[in-house]
Amino acid sequence: MKRILLWGAFAAALMTSLGCGSGSDSVTGASPNANGTWTATMTTTGGTQAPSGTQFTVTLHLTQAGADIFGTYSAQGGATGILTGTISGQTVTLNASQSPPCDGTYDVVGTMNSGSTSMSGTYSGSDCFGTLQATFTAVKQ
Repeated sequence: MKRILLWGAFAAALMTSLGCGSGSDSVTGASPNANGTWTATMTTTGGTQAPSGTQFTVTLHLTQAGADIFGTYSAQGGATGILTGTISGQTVTLNASQSPPCDGTYDVVGTMNSGSTSMSGTYSGSDCFGTLQATFTAVKQ
């Protein structure tokens, strides 16, 4: 019985020192979670597709398996495509492959908040309409 109590006390001390069971949502204790539907507001900062400051909306449907992320997107105006990438810490790195009839590729780099409810970052690449650089803010639905 004394061994069980000793091991229980040791386990409780270890969990407390590691932050387990503390109820806090610190960046070091929280695992990022990209799963879900995200609505992103894009604001152009450069390129030939649209004047700087132009805003448009993109909907992302993401699935996370470990550090890998994959999914689909649809943009205001009808563009759609496939997303593949990774998450490391709070940094999300995605490649967007835009579908025909206007093939293109875009790189997305974002930082997710510790609660995995929002992220912001940059978006750049090109398709049949030209080049585009933008910043974005996204909110999980």
